[in-house]
Parts: sequence; structure tokens; C-alpha cells
Amino acid sequence: MPAGEVFEITYRGNYGGVNVAAPENIIPATDTPFVDNFIFRNRELRTRPKLRSHIPGLLNNVPFGGLTSFLDSNNVVHTVGFAQTGVFQLNSNWPNVVSFGEPAWNQIGPFDDQDKVPNNPWAIVNSVNRLYFTNGSSRIYQWDGISNTIVTTTSICGGTFLVELDAHLLCLATTENVSGVVTNYPARVRWSQSANFAQFDPAVNPGAGFNDMLDVPDSITGIMTIGRVGFVFRANGITELVPVNRGTAPFDFNHLWASDRGIGNIYAQSIANYGSVGIFISTDEIYQMGISSFEEIGRNSLNAIMDDLAEAGPNVFAAIVPQWIKNFIYLVYLLTIQKSDGTSVIWMYAIRDKNWTRFTSKRGFPTAKFRHVISR
Repeated sequence: MPAGEVFEITYRGNYGGVNVAAPENIIPATDTPFVDNFIFRNRELRTRPKLRSHIPGLLNNVPFGGLTSFLDSNNVVHTVGFAQTGVFQLNSNWPNVVSFGEPAWNQIGPFDDQDKVPNNPWAIVNSVNRLYFTNGSSRIYQWDGISNTIVTTTSICGGTFLVELDAHLLCLATTENVSGVVTNYPARVRWSQSANFAQFDPAVNPGAGFNDMLDVPDSITGIMTIGRVGFVFRANGITELVPVNRGTAPFDFNHLWASDRGIGNIYAQSIANYGSVGIFISTDEIYQMGISSFEEIGRNSLNAIMDDLAEAGPNVFAAIVPQWIKNFIYLVYLLTIQKSDGTSVIWMYAIRDKNWTRFTSKRGFPTAKFRHVISR
């Protein structure tokens, strides 16, 4: 090249994400057939942020079954960890407790969960300065953050899923105790009296009640709320749950489809939503839904994700995270898959950039649905 002239090549990164939908020699230059521990943010190829443990583990490395933060009526924030051995609160002096010899976690007054489900993730609802939780047993518990006592909100029912909708606490895929006889109802939705989360018995107050979805062929696998509408997921279908403001029948159940084979959610903890965006995994696709949209988002990465899911161990968890640290805003769906060898595979979908990337970690795996919490 003659002196003084400039030769320039512009290279566009693989911001299209992982593409396994075509042979490697014909995929677009903006895609990649494989990637590990990189992200594609703002149309740039970047190393991913370091995955750190910001909150200490529980005593004796007992695994978390749930983790959340809530504000009590005295405007005090509590970070609460759930385990099979009890419910614990992060020491308000963390992380300075190490130098003072104090424990990082303190157990909230011990409670007797007689029929808790071993190793089952906790379903948690934060509402009106109180914390409600159950883990598949026949009880729902409550803690106000002020006393050191956990209260049994109701001993009529507990369940696998909890959600608050239209001033009712809803318990789904219930376990119920009637005169000492414990029965599971995998297709039942039970709700509390309006504004009274302790009353689930319609014989005492007709504002409470339940509905058995006996006209569907499968059981409940999760729920998400978008606006004032709830979406109850089954393995092969979705039921729209609409508040109708009728005292004895406060909800209308509308099956979007109730066929033997249909779009539903097949991994109970893979459902995640943030604002008006919700994501779930069906047999055939990964879907994003909103108030008026229903979109396939697996795209060119779908086969690779499904391959990892086929090798999943007992834990598959997901969450939508709006930011990683204060100055790193990145709205993503994180799907974490525990493999049988103990390795964690994390598939990340960038909701705005619409691409998938893959991380791997040998340091451990989540044991419950994860969410943003306050560490100090």
C-alpha cells in the first residue's frame, strides 16, 4: 500500500447472539454458533460481569429455598432467607458483623411446619408491609418484620404458588388439611377474603373461595400477573384470571386453551415477569408475553437451550433482572439450569437487544427462585 494511505476494515460484532439454526458456514456474520461467558450489549461483544456472592450463605451451608427483601410498617427493610431448617434474617450490621464475631444470619422465632415439603422452593408474597410464604405444605405463614414470631396465617391450605391479585391472596396447586386429612389439589386455585389474607374459608366469609379447574387435562405449573390480570399456567395451557368485583365469585376463569396438547409452561420455576413483560418455557418454544402481545423468542438459539434443558438436574430457575449493578442497566431474562455434574448453565436473553448468550459456572447453582434483595 502506498505510504500515507489508510486501509480500514470495519468489523461488526456478533450482537445477533447464538445461532444454531443453520450450518456454521452460512449463518450471518452478526451471529455466532457458540459463545461462553460473553454478552452482546449495545451491539458490542463484551465480557460478562463477574458473578459474585454478595450475601453470605446460611449456617452450615444450608441451601436457600427462597430469598427476598421487604419493608415493614416502621419503614425498616428486612432481607429474609428461607431454608428447610427455618426462616432467617440478614444481620442489619452486615457486612461489619464479621469483625464483631456476630452471625450473618439470625433465625426468626422457630416455627413448626409439620408437613413441609422437603427441598421445595418457597412461594413468597410481599404485601402491605408483611411477608406471606408457603412451601407446598398445608399452611401459609406470615411475618410482620417487627416481632420475632412467625404466625400461621391459615392452616386450611398452603400450596406451591402464591400471588396477590385485586386485594386477594391466591394460593395455587394447594395442599389442604381437613380434620387431619391432608390432600393435594394440583389444579385448584384458592383465594382469601378481600383485604383479609388470613381468611380462606368461604363458610366463614363468602368473599373467600376456590375453583377446581376440572375441565383441563393437567395441573398448575405457575402464575404471573400483568396489570390486574393473572395468567395461570399449566403444562399444556394458560388460563386467564380476571377480577370481576363480585363478592362470592371475584374472578372469572377464561381458558385461552384447554386441549390435551397446547402451549403452557413445563418448568415451574422458569416463569418470570417484570412490569408488563413475562417469559415462560413451553414444550415447543420460549415465549414472551405482555398486555397485548405473545411472541416466540427462542429464535436461532432455541435448539441449544433445549439441549441444555434436556440435561437439567432437579433445579431450573429463572428471573428477569433490570440491572446488574447501579450503573449497569441491562434488562435480561436469566435461565439457570443445574446439570447433573453440578455445573450451572445460565442462558441470558437480552429483552431489548433480542439476543441470547450462554454462561457457565462451576461455583454452584441456585436452589430457589432468585430476585433482587437489599444486602445492607
